Amino acid sequence: MTLAEIQKADIARIIADAGNTAQIAGVDYNCIVSTAMMKKPLEDGGFIIDPGIEVVALVDDFSALPAIGTRVTVGGQQYRIIERGVSFTGAQVTFRCETVDR
Repeated sequence: MTLAEIQKADIARIIADAGNTAQIAGVDYNCIVSTAMMKKPLEDGGFIIDPGIEVVALVDDFSALPAIGTRVTVGGQQYRIIERGVSFTGAQVTFRCETVDR
């Protein structure tokens, strides 16, 4: 079994246990959703609260990975993909998202 196969199997189990879904381009995907560690720029009056999430999914679930700017809906809240990264094995993709209200 290759490292990519091991990671894919592990992430698939974690995603199944998490029980989260995200709607991306009208399709529901099983995923892991967590609070993103967003940089908070200093502006007049203090720091800006910059809410965001990270969505982790299996690359194989997508026919093509969504582009930066694509909308993601989680729990009725809409976000926009601002960054995406694929693991070195190619098994998982992480989307960093910010609220569309920003």
